[in-house]
Parts: sequence; structure tokens; C-alpha cells
Amino acid sequence: MFDFHRWRAWLRDRAVDLEAEGFVTAFKINDKYLPGTCVEIQTNSLVGTFSNWENGFADYDFVDVRTGQISMEAMIPVDDSNFEAKFVAFVKRFREIE
Repeated sequence: MFDFHRWRAWLRDRAVDLEAEGFVTAFKINDKYLPGTCVEIQTNSLVGTFSNWENGFADYDFVDVRTGQISMEAMIPVDDSNFEAKFVAFVKRFREIE
């Protein structure tokens, strides 16, 4: 099961927490076709987005500011049991380089 609205609120809170830690973040909602949520994080050396949709999938991508290298992982199945871990893995990359 995937409680999209629960995790949307949770992501909003995590964006606030990350901003308090000094990261530049943006929280975005798009409900035009398939409801989705996005958290963007930006540092001096890395920009990334974590996006998820009501259908139980998530994507994340990164751009290395210094090299322009892009990396991404798409169509990651998420549910209530693994969503937090997937987001934590996304954020970990920012903590490793800063």
C-alpha cells in the first residue's frame, strides 16, 4: 500500500528540515494529470530532485555542478514500507559530498 498524501506531507516536512540544516530546497506539487510531489535540493556542487507520484513510483536525479554529469534512477517502486528509506538514500548523496 502507498499512502501518497501521507508521504506528501512527510516530504514537505523533510524539505523544511533540510532547509534548516543549510541546504537550499524547494517543495513542489503538481496535480494536473497524475498527482506528484517533488523535493529539490541544491548545494554548491550537486543539484538533485526526488519526485514521486500517486501511482507508487519515484524517481531521482542528480546533476554534478562541477562536471555537468547527470545521473538518475527512474520508476522506483515505493510503498509505505520503503518510501522513507528511498528518500534517505537520495539525501545521503548530498551529505557525502558536502
